[in-house]
Amino acid sequence: MIRKQTVSVIKDLLKKNNLSTKQNIENLNKNEILHLECDICKRNIDYKITIFIDKRYRNSPKCQYCKFKTNLKNSMIEKYGREPYTYLEELVDYETPIKIQCKDCRSEMVLSPRTMLATFRYPEGKHPCKVCAYERNYNKNNIDDLKEKLIQHFGKINYDFVDISEYKSFYSRKNKLKLKCKKCNHTFEITNVSGLIGDHHYCPSCGFRTHDIRPYQERLDDIHNETIIALEEYVSLKQPIKHKCTVCGYGEDGSWISPPQYRLSGRGCPQCSKNISRSKGEKEVEKFIKTFYTGEIVLNSRTILDNKQEIDIYIPALNIGIEYCGLYWHNEKHKGKKYHKIKYNQAKMQNIRLIQVFEDEWIHKKEIVQDKIKHIMGYNTGERIYARKCIIKEVEPDIKKLFLNNNHIQGNSASSINLGLFYNDILISVMTFSKRRIAMSSKKQMQNNMSYELARFASIKDKVILGGFGKLISYFKKNYSDIATEIITYADLRWSTESNIYEKIGFEKYNETNPNYFYVSRNDGTKKLHRYNFRKQAIKEKFPEIYDANLTEFAMMDKTSYYRIFDAGNLSYILKV
Repeated sequence: MIRKQTVSVIKDLLKKNNLSTKQNIENLNKNEILHLECDICKRNIDYKITIFIDKRYRNSPKCQYCKFKTNLKNSMIEKYGREPYTYLEELVDYETPIKIQCKDCRSEMVLSPRTMLATFRYPEGKHPCKVCAYERNYNKNNIDDLKEKLIQHFGKINYDFVDISEYKSFYSRKNKLKLKCKKCNHTFEITNVSGLIGDHHYCPSCGFRTHDIRPYQERLDDIHNETIIALEEYVSLKQPIKHKCTVCGYGEDGSWISPPQYRLSGRGCPQCSKNISRSKGEKEVEKFIKTFYTGEIVLNSRTILDNKQEIDIYIPALNIGIEYCGLYWHNEKHKGKKYHKIKYNQAKMQNIRLIQVFEDEWIHKKEIVQDKIKHIMGYNTGERIYARKCIIKEVEPDIKKLFLNNNHIQGNSASSINLGLFYNDILISVMTFSKRRIAMSSKKQMQNNMSYELARFASIKDKVILGGFGKLISYFKKNYSDIATEIITYADLRWSTESNIYEKIGFEKYNETNPNYFYVSRNDGTKKLHRYNFRKQAIKEKFPEIYDANLTEFAMMDKTSYYRIFDAGNLSYILKV
């Protein structure tokens, strides 16, 4: 039997927490179960009497479902200032998707409460409704907004708007806007109007986006660091004029006559090896490093590597080299198949950490590349978060996809197991696993159907997550050992070294692969495409006019507008579960 004072405490707690019972509390002892019913949701709840007796747990006896709904409501109000959804199905928990209706656009969708609270991809206060997001991004602008953007960017509008009937929005790529250039009276149509907001005036006739209206000598100074002087007046890009090199003196006698377009494309003095042309991307990488690093930086040196290969950016104090690899100039025809592998091996022999950044990574994943460079150089000053303060949960595919696209240099990939590391209910790291990929496995390896590949690991940018990788691996080993006997993964040698996180937590290196190759379209030379998209069957579907079953993939693809680029290969690792 329990004391009368305790009975009174229990009754007060039940009344306070909207709970009731049909049992006679006075006749129970402290080891018995108290069967309760929530007065709000009518769910049945069982608690031991000891929970009410122990002062440490007296606030615990509550309806967890009602507590969950209250917390969800409070979180919604905190993030969005209101509850933006009507629940068409009963809430279950944070992870279970239910049917809901947006109060703004009345559209119905299926989302989990966790996704409803996922705001890392939306503007502050905006909820994750796809219809509202589309309206917010694509249907909010009209032609006045475009004019306002042009005035803000250039100080005036250089176009007459001839036909705006098919204009949709500034962000849409399905516009059809007819303009007339005020400078040359050329009339043209444009679909991607964001191209109008560039570095310079856009016009197919008088001013492409890359057109620079500055004086020719000023542009030369900017590209060649004041090492080339024009001795004659600039006429046009193709009209040859005399030049002089201030480094070696070549052209002083008027013998160096060359079209300005060659000098503006980056070609330096033909007689001076020190005057090396530098791409725009390489200059941007250098400029970025100088925003946080004040030490010595050596540029375009052929004296560091013993085989005389050039390193674009070298930091002597850290023994780190950075290469910016333009996809066209570093393709198979210009550099061969093993250029990046040979350079990596040479740098490794000289104890130099070589980072090889491909052009498309810098263009499309610039923030991720910058974060990786700062981390490798030891200058990541973001918030430090310890994994022991975090919890692990499985994340939904759509959340995983968005997180990886925002935080992993290769973006999303197919996976069957998606683990997330949460800190204060915020997703800070994602690790995904999948069955072994055919493209990455030998026939012998594919025989083990309990072999899983660690496909992706990424942490949120501008944060330092300490111990996150090891904690996620340990979680996988503990919870998935019934379906997995080993974990396979690969480290890209353009970014990794043999002394990496894999070996520190127990992975064993079992192979170093040959360079992998990708395809790049000449029509859009800013994106690598995986070779898996150009197997023989795929070639037959995409290019039936050149398909020949007797030819190899390489032979057929050489007849198309695609070229190949090779990387530095991968390190292969295995971990027994």
